[in-house]
Amino acid sequence: MPEIAITHSSSRIKQRSGIEALQESMTDLIERGEIPQTIWDGGTKEGDAQCQHAFGDGVYCRSLLIPAGTCVVGKIHKQDRVVIIAQGRCRFVDEYHEGTVEAPWMGEFRKGSKTAVFAETDTVWVACVATDSKDSRTAFDELTVGDHETYWALLEAREEAE
Repeated sequence: MPEIAITHSSSRIKQRSGIEALQESMTDLIERGEIPQTIWDGGTKEGDAQCQHAFGDGVYCRSLLIPAGTCVVGKIHKQDRVVIIAQGRCRFVDEYHEGTVEAPWMGEFRKGSKTAVFAETDTVWVACVATDSKDSRTAFDELTVGDHETYWALLEAREEAE
C-alpha cells in the first residue's frame, strides 16, 4: 500500500492556495491557446459526457479517464467521498493529503476539499458519493461547488437553519 502524506491544519491553507493557483494558471494557458483543453468541467454537457455514470440505492459513482500527462483540478465536494483508482498511476493533492498511487487503490476524501490530479499514465478516477439522485448532472450540481467562498456560505446557511 503506498504511503499517503497527511497535511496538518497549518499547511491546509497553503495547499488550497497552491491548488487554486494551479487551476488559474491552467485556465490562463488554455484561454491563450498555449495548451489544449482535454477535460471539461463536470457540470457542463461536455464534461458530463466524458464520464461514465453508475447509480445504486443511495450512491452515485462517476468515473473519468484522465489521459497520461494530464492535470485536472476538481470541484469542491459538499460531502465526504470514496475515490477509487481503477486503472493507472497518478499523483494527487488536496488540503488534507497527497500521494502517488497506482491501481488498484481506494481512499477517502473529505468534504470541503478540492483535489488536483496529475495522471502519470492513463488513469481511471472514480468518485463515489451518497445521493438519491438518478441524474448525473443533477447529482453533480447538488454535490459540488466551484469555490470555497460558496462552500463556506453553504456551511453558514446550514448552521443558521439548525
